[in-house]
Amino acid sequence: MLSICGQQGIPLPKFEELGNFFRTTLYHGANKSVSVEEWQKPVIEYLKIHKEMPPKKAQELWKVTSRTASSRLKKMCAEGILVEISTGRFDPQKKFRLRN
Repeated sequence: MLSICGQQGIPLPKFEELGNFFRTTLYHGANKSVSVEEWQKPVIEYLKIHKEMPPKKAQELWKVTSRTASSRLKKMCAEGILVEISTGRFDPQKKFRLRN
């Protein structure tokens, strides 16, 4: 699987051991460079240090409403900058990470 991903230009899967569980994250599409906008930089810098971030922290960093923070985080996920970690759409424990 790893060699095929490399041949096709697809990002390698991410394997994680989480307590008694094992998670595999598969990515799709070819690697592409993503341009970072100025408003995205505070969140990216925070995640480089802390690895994970709840939506409330993004709201604090940007000094915006929760609705604006939510739409910006969704946009960053769609652009392939962030990955959302949650059990569902309305998960109160939702977190975001940088995509590797």
